[in-house]
Amino acid sequence: MIARAALLVAFGVAACSRGIAGDEAPRPSHATDGPRADERSLLVTIDRNGVVVVAGRKLLLDDEIAATFDAYREQNPRGRLSLRAHRATLHGRLLRVVDLAKQAKLGFDVVIDE
Repeated sequence: MIARAALLVAFGVAACSRGIAGDEAPRPSHATDGPRADERSLLVTIDRNGVVVVAGRKLLLDDEIAATFDAYREQNPRGRLSLRAHRATLHGRLLRVVDLAKQAKLGFDVVIDE
């Protein structure tokens, strides 16, 4: 009885880790694995002190960040932001920068660095 239960548990774990054929969600036909040729990404970093750096410039005020995002969107209508934040960055600061990106109508990807 114990051997049968162990076998069922082992089989169940193997089935769960392997998945069932065909259970993967289909990808939309417009999905891509990388940026398009006409799409550029602007690197935005936030250090552990909450200082935002864009293209080598330190931006301390939200107005400066918003103006930079707006100018980038005008130059690259299909561009995206690549937000890289230090893991010690205050959560509220990261959310504020994300809100500024949304207000500028920019797409973004967030990466938390060590």
